Amino acid sequence: MAHMNKYARSAVGQLCQHYERKKKEDGEYVKFGNEDIDLTKTHLNYNLAPQRSLKNQIEFINQRCSEVKCLNRKDVNVMVSWVVTQPKDFPKERSREFFEKTYEFLNTRYGGDESNEQNVISAYVHLDEKSAHMHYAFVPVVADKKSGKPKVSAKEAISKGDLLTFHKDLEKHLYEHFGFEVGIINGATKEGNLSIKALKLKSEVDGLVEKKKNLQAGVQHYEDLAVAIDDVSNIGTKSLIGKNISVPPDKYALMQEQSKAFRVNKDKIENIDKLEKSAKMYEDWAKTEWLDVRQAKSDCEQERMKVNDLYKQQLNLNKSHEWATRRIRELTQEKKETTDKLKEEMRVALEKAAQQRLSEVKIEKERNDTLNRANADLSSKNASLLKEKADKDKEIAKLKQLNLNSNTGFADVVCALGTLENSENRSVIKGIRDCAVRWLREDGHPDLADMAQTEVGISDSIQKRIDVVVPQVRFAKPKL
Repeated sequence: MAHMNKYARSAVGQLCQHYERKKKEDGEYVKFGNEDIDLTKTHLNYNLAPQRSLKNQIEFINQRCSEVKCLNRKDVNVMVSWVVTQPKDFPKERSREFFEKTYEFLNTRYGGDESNEQNVISAYVHLDEKSAHMHYAFVPVVADKKSGKPKVSAKEAISKGDLLTFHKDLEKHLYEHFGFEVGIINGATKEGNLSIKALKLKSEVDGLVEKKKNLQAGVQHYEDLAVAIDDVSNIGTKSLIGKNISVPPDKYALMQEQSKAFRVNKDKIENIDKLEKSAKMYEDWAKTEWLDVRQAKSDCEQERMKVNDLYKQQLNLNKSHEWATRRIRELTQEKKETTDKLKEEMRVALEKAAQQRLSEVKIEKERNDTLNRANADLSSKNASLLKEKADKDKEIAKLKQLNLNSNTGFADVVCALGTLENSENRSVIKGIRDCAVRWLREDGHPDLADMAQTEVGISDSIQKRIDVVVPQVRFAKPKL
């Protein structure tokens, strides 16, 4: 039969020392529980796990946990140990073969890569205790369901389904090799794996039952002796002289044997009933303890069911948490996208507003520049016109000095022009000549007009300006 336990880092130290039979300071071997170690057989123990260059099993556990994902918590089970006991009826000469095949089965199930047995801590076979057994210790490494990467998880490595099928699978594996039922499945393993306390209690009860059988056999032997003794009156005859009784030789020899056996075993015979009563009391006590164990197992089963319910609730909570987390991520993403969209729209709007403002500023500047240029042009023209007006005013003043009127004749005009030809007011003269030339052409004297134009000369632009500034200055046509 076999049973399993899971251990955290705080417990693996003492267990590993017990597996390898390490001695304490007082010279005694490290024990786990109340094992009785036969020191004369300790040298027969052996380890089926591969020999490694590391200092001890603890270093291997630490190294293996560092190679995979392992939570840094005190309650993490970093070691699982299967204790497989050799059945009592199994041939002792094939004991090593039994443990080697069992080790092969456990490696296939928990060892990881079969080429180097990367998860196996040790596999010590103890032959120095009451029953030969093997401690198969390993680091519970499994593949993560989501990422596929290796991690330490005793819960996933040893599942409920694994415990239910373990003994059947081991029995099948050994049967295929040996060709007969080894006896892994027994009364203690039919209903699953029992605790160490329950297994030890059952072993003690079996010992008491065996002791009771031996006691009953002894009682029956002495009862048979008692039945064989006949009544003394039937053994011999009374003699005629004295009180002596004659006994045949064969009867006398039987009486001597019975008397000797009675004297030798008198105390044992007297204690048989006491021992039987004690055995009965101890058996009743063991049954009571067994019932307590069964009750404890039932309570554990109920607690396990409660834990399973809590585990299911935890799974539902995890699913809800995952959904909430996923929804939060989606909302956060939507918020980010909406925020980015609003920022982009705001940026575009600001750019458009800035461009529009720049355009308006540019238009305003151009308008102001145009107005400034127009004002400058108007100012310049105004100044020019004022200057021209001032010049014309001077010309008019000069003309007034000539005392010309409607009665003035052409000759007088020519004479007046001649007097002013070399003066500083030649522009006035040019204007008057132009008028004269125009009048001559209108009156049909082109030759005179050409002569006046040749001698005096005045541009059309001056005449236009004179007409604008002093339109009232008109001279009567000369009478020729």
